[in-house]
Amino acid sequence: MDASYPPPAPPTSTTPRRSLVGPVVLTSAGALLLVATMVAAVVVLRTFLSLLPLGVIDAQGEAGPSAVAWTDVPGAVDVDLAPGRYDVFLVVDDVDAHTGLDADVRVVGPDGSPVEVDDAPGVSINAQRGDRRASNVAAFTVATAGQHTVVVPGSPSDGALAVVAEGQRTSSFLLGVFGTIGGVFLTIVLGLLGLGLTVGGVVWWALRARARTVGPTARVG
Repeated sequence: MDASYPPPAPPTSTTPRRSLVGPVVLTSAGALLLVATMVAAVVVLRTFLSLLPLGVIDAQGEAGPSAVAWTDVPGAVDVDLAPGRYDVFLVVDDVDAHTGLDADVRVVGPDGSPVEVDDAPGVSINAQRGDRRASNVAAFTVATAGQHTVVVPGSPSDGALAVVAEGQRTSSFLLGVFGTIGGVFLTIVLGLLGLGLTVGGVVWWALRARARTVGPTARVG
């Protein structure tokens, strides 16, 4: 008696499972750009804050932590200074914000010779704490380290205070300003690009993962 056998099953073709490499790479690139955005934002913020005379006056309107010397107006103060540029700030009540000095600031070097003073700084710098405002009224450059005498004339504002603090050249200040502006634009571009890549990668990843979950399909011939 002949035994009958079922015919062999036809070959089946399966759809290959789609790889997740593309979505992973895209999402990772977006995440790295977002991290770079945060780093750039911190650098820009630090650069911007370094341009501001935040430590010239304290919360009470007196000389702050950035002051290397100070004196009542009118008055004079002796201070040991290292080579570099220094700004002289006039601190007055807010109502006297536009008040200046009656004459020019004078600085005498360690050898008794006068130091050149710029009584019209190229960049106006202002800081305010409470009802007291500080503005730069003079700048000078120290070439030789040693004791210097800063002589500040009178002012129409009662209770005025003169503060000496480390400064920076106009070119350096402007470079910092333009660097901050450029950094802001760079941060925005990096943030938008990183966010777009991350969102696109996550969506792509979800679609690929869903297709892989369904599994391969068989086709019967």
